[in-house]
Amino acid sequence: MKTPVFFVLLLVMFGLACTRSVKISSESATAADTAQAGMPSPADVPEHRLVVPGAAVGHLAIGADMQAVLQKLGKPNAGDAAMGSAWSVWYHPDSTTSVNDDELGIFSAYADSGMVRKEIRQIRVTSPDFRTDLGIGVGSSSAELRKLYPAAKPAGRLLNKRLKDTLSVYDDAQQGIAFDVIRQRITGLSVHKKGVAFQQGYLTLNKEWQPLP
Repeated sequence: MKTPVFFVLLLVMFGLACTRSVKISSESATAADTAQAGMPSPADVPEHRLVVPGAAVGHLAIGADMQAVLQKLGKPNAGDAAMGSAWSVWYHPDSTTSVNDDELGIFSAYADSGMVRKEIRQIRVTSPDFRTDLGIGVGSSSAELRKLYPAAKPAGRLLNKRLKDTLSVYDDAQQGIAFDVIRQRITGLSVHKKGVAFQQGYLTLNKEWQPLP
């Protein structure tokens, strides 16, 4: 049986080389509020597992140097590159390429017109070990998503004919976070820059998932 701790350990290892410290927002829900909703309180989400909209997933930060990340995480298992940008995906050792499996995806692009340094523009995780400061993560219901992130709007849909599943993406562009939802449950979280729409290229890396109009 695979353990989603795999990517937690990867991000902890990367974090040991970082000086950045992720802080929980003062606008977060209180521990009592989240406990009443049956979700972890902000205090229960350790820094290396914290999803911060518009900023970071654990110690992986938006804007970080992609070359440094590659040196820490090693060669990706899959990816796609075009026009100076790229998706890099790492799978759990026991994982397949299904959307529901534990994976880490990073979208990167050149930081400036000099095209020398690539920076992280978006981070996606599908492990339930990662949570936002409001307690939302993989496995949370779409009802919880609507309650805690009311600004998240439909941003794309895909169909998997073999699995007979539809994946819907909800993006809160202003906060900088998007959610994959299948069968009323969150199956992935993506952090991106605030005010910038999420990049959905990762959704079609698996050819079984086809965009719907």
